[in-house]
Amino acid sequence: MKKLELGLSADGTKLPIVAEHNRPTRKTIDVREMMPDETQAARDDAENAARVAWDRRLKKAQDSLPKRFDWVPALSRTDGVFVIPNDLATRSPWITSAIVMQLWEIVQSKANVIICGPFGTGKTTLLVMIARWYLRFAEYDHPKIREQRAKCEAHMSAPRLATGATPPAPRDPDSMPQVWRARGLRFVTAHDLLTTNQRDVDDDAVESAQRASILLLDEVGEELGSAERGKYLSSSRSPAVTSVIKHRWNAEKRFFASTPYLPDKLETMYEGGTFRRLVEDASGACVIDLTDDKWAGAFIRERAKKKTNGVKR
Repeated sequence: MKKLELGLSADGTKLPIVAEHNRPTRKTIDVREMMPDETQAARDDAENAARVAWDRRLKKAQDSLPKRFDWVPALSRTDGVFVIPNDLATRSPWITSAIVMQLWEIVQSKANVIICGPFGTGKTTLLVMIARWYLRFAEYDHPKIREQRAKCEAHMSAPRLATGATPPAPRDPDSMPQVWRARGLRFVTAHDLLTTNQRDVDDDAVESAQRASILLLDEVGEELGSAERGKYLSSSRSPAVTSVIKHRWNAEKRFFASTPYLPDKLETMYEGGTFRRLVEDASGACVIDLTDDKWAGAFIRERAKKKTNGVKR
């Protein structure tokens, strides 16, 4: 809208001039300038949704770990050395960087593993630590998974070959071995394989343990409970661990187990086939005897000594 105003000429004569009415105007939005932001926001939303879906597929494996061991970390290396957090050093002082390296090398092999040692020495801690490694390598932001995801995204926008064919597609991150192993991982105790009344085998629990891609089986031998004091308990409970170990060994599915009993005791508790699959090298088994000085031997002796001195006083 325009209006007339009076102005002065050089000689002082009043002249009408045209002036613009001073009113605010709406700013014009350049859509082209907004597109990058909108595109980035859409990408962020899509990635967040993908991350949530990815984490959801790992949740069942994560939830199988005992809650009381949430403090156990997935240890990582700095300059080739495993860093031990204070909480772990306080609870299990014998677990040093060198010990973790030994465990890591065993995990890198294909052997089935059984960890033997007295109660309270850190067997379950080691099992959870192993599980955390498997889960960490399957995280959404793990470098190898991000790299594979980037290859898939690049393939989607890649030009066709001269023949008109589409270039071979890279492996989808969901099908990477480290991913499906972690998603199918399960942590169970030997007691979990029994029915609620602890008298018979829980077939569903046993089947789940058999199907797991990676099985962490805690407290082997404890499912027998008072079996030594009653033949019925022995005959009704023993198939719990026996059937799981036999199935996994035949299917070449890896397991990590823990037990408060040493091999000579396990031999009296399980029939020959199960015992061999649990502890013999020829069956592809690796025994971690925590009473050995390579592991927690010195710590266990010192703890026993303190208990003995405490009783004497």
